[in-house]
Amino acid sequence: MTDTLEELAQKTRQTLEEMDMSDQNEAVDKLVESLAKQFEELGSSEDMQSIMDVILRPLLSKEVLHEPMMEFREKYPKWLEVNKAALSVEDFDRYSRQYGYIKELCEVYDTTPDDFPRIVDIVQNMQTCGQPPNDLVEDLAPGMDLGGDNFAFLADILKGSDQNVGHGPSQNCNMM
Repeated sequence: MTDTLEELAQKTRQTLEEMDMSDQNEAVDKLVESLAKQFEELGSSEDMQSIMDVILRPLLSKEVLHEPMMEFREKYPKWLEVNKAALSVEDFDRYSRQYGYIKELCEVYDTTPDDFPRIVDIVQNMQTCGQPPNDLVEDLAPGMDLGGDNFAFLADILKGSDQNVGHGPSQNCNMM
């Protein structure tokens, strides 16, 4: 696994060195594309599941996600109430399901914060609901734009984990 991580780090360094940093958005896109390609190449590696754990655990930890999820949990019901009439039935259902997953995630963080497989499962389910409403995100994180596919790579990583992240090696990990 160490060799695999070192190879990934080396390829990432090489990609960064080759980038023209004058256009930061393009540079970020190139970096994400490069990382996706590297993950694809590593997808058949038996160490892939360990790499996924190393990458995702910090991103999905209670220390990182609990506070923002609690803020969403607090503000989402009022947002749903205020916006229900303006939403299609499908959007209201999707946002309501997303809110349910947020409540569930907060509950896991409050009771069993080390249950990483459960956290991954909830986040994957939440991701199927799409991005949260832009105006709710703007209220909680001013300046953050989720209108595009800014976080699509995380969704791809979670989907590619075949729901085995935290469960040991996956024989059919189909990254990206």
